[in-house]
Amino acid sequence: MELKLLVKNTSYLVATRIAMFLVGIIRNKLIAIFLGTIGAGIIAQLSTIVQQMSSFTLMSVNDGLVKQIAEDRDSKDFVNKLAYLLKSYSAIIASLTALCLIFLFIFSKEITVYVFGDIKYYNYYIIGLISFPVLIINSISFALLKGHKEIKYIARSELIVTVCNFIFFVPLIYFWGITGAVIFVPLSLLTILIVNNYYARVKIFKRYSLLTKDIFSASINKKAIKELFVFAGVGLTAGVSVIVSEIACRSIVVTKLGIDQIGIYSPLIAWAGLFTGFILPSVSTYLYPRFSEAKSNEEVSGVLNDVLRLVSFLMIPVLFLSIPIRYQIIPLFYSKEFISAGIYLPWHFIGILFNLWMYPLALVLTPTGRIKTYGVLVFIMSILNFAVVYYFVPLYGLYGWMLKFLISPILFFVFYFYYLRKEINFRIENRNKYIMIYTLVISLLIIAIEKYLKSDYKINLLIGVFFTGISFRFLSNSERNLLVSKLKTGKKNDKKDNL
Repeated sequence: MELKLLVKNTSYLVATRIAMFLVGIIRNKLIAIFLGTIGAGIIAQLSTIVQQMSSFTLMSVNDGLVKQIAEDRDSKDFVNKLAYLLKSYSAIIASLTALCLIFLFIFSKEITVYVFGDIKYYNYYIIGLISFPVLIINSISFALLKGHKEIKYIARSELIVTVCNFIFFVPLIYFWGITGAVIFVPLSLLTILIVNNYYARVKIFKRYSLLTKDIFSASINKKAIKELFVFAGVGLTAGVSVIVSEIACRSIVVTKLGIDQIGIYSPLIAWAGLFTGFILPSVSTYLYPRFSEAKSNEEVSGVLNDVLRLVSFLMIPVLFLSIPIRYQIIPLFYSKEFISAGIYLPWHFIGILFNLWMYPLALVLTPTGRIKTYGVLVFIMSILNFAVVYYFVPLYGLYGWMLKFLISPILFFVFYFYYLRKEINFRIENRNKYIMIYTLVISLLIIAIEKYLKSDYKINLLIGVFFTGISFRFLSNSERNLLVSKLKTGKKNDKKDNL
């Protein structure tokens, strides 16, 4: 039953993610043509710093709001609770945003040099600085939709945003080059805010007849504030460690190798985001409130097993088919300037696999009351990422940058597994062990065949197709029936859901 719910919620995002994938490919191709590796590096740095600044400012308080909504939404007086939850949340993030803006403006020139490697990019940093509060405000609408598991409307929102932002992006980059691409960053975030706010009002506020003035007139609840401050405290240490580690790691690459090298590697970051974008948003949006509702360790373990099974099957074609043809698709979707990124793709994608296995395990901690442990582990992971980049980039160049995306996911997947095994008696079911081992072993086999047998990419692609087909043998009869049924009736079900 749980797997069906996972598949259903994931399927809501399929059309959206396909659209985002295609638009992302076209957008990255345009960046490659009009901006080159340096322009791609600048945009990658700007997007990263905006995301990191917003994540740091939120300090995981948004996760606390989602948890509170998920736990209380079935209570009789939830309308009043929702009003004071939103009031309490808004009071905290308004204060944090003001403090962060002051700090980031005072040290703006130093941060510009640190992030971009040159003060001439100062104006780009300022644009990023005024952009990130938009993401902070958007966190309210998104938390409302996520806390109510409104995945269908999150998917619709993302589809509308994708189409609108692409319409904005093309003329901006064509007429104004890098400047247009930089202007696109705050414009795209504003679009997200507008659309998410609309759906939050229509689907949540309207449902409870809640008005904005009700939130302003609500009292700030001490219990809600206290719980949110627990998230903020952990988010402070974890958030600082993540943003410092990420910016420091990128600064090392820029300083030692040049900003163009960040650009060369950008196809892998972009594709990783596109591929995991099929999986993580639906998994996260569904699982966080689901774990908050869970009544027993057995229930949590069952959900985890279904997620591990689902993500393993989803990653099989990504790994088996992309590794053989990477040198053909990189110039097609970018340009020949980026072709050396193919050297690092196989192991980067192996890192994605372990990250997808690790992610649901890590997601258990916060909604089940283990947020402090999660904060400590995020802090340790940030230190490890920095240590890997600091040591290996000067020695091995972009290989050292690649190892950041490989070593941490492997080590922390193993750690989270044994931690949950001790805490909640978590076990990976045998049927899931088989598919996970198969996915990893065949991926390594395809890499080895290419490296040691020097076979043509067409032969390697056929091998990947063959093993992708074999993987269907791991599906149970009920899962095969579910897959066939979903393919046949998916459109009909969507129409019924819309009525």
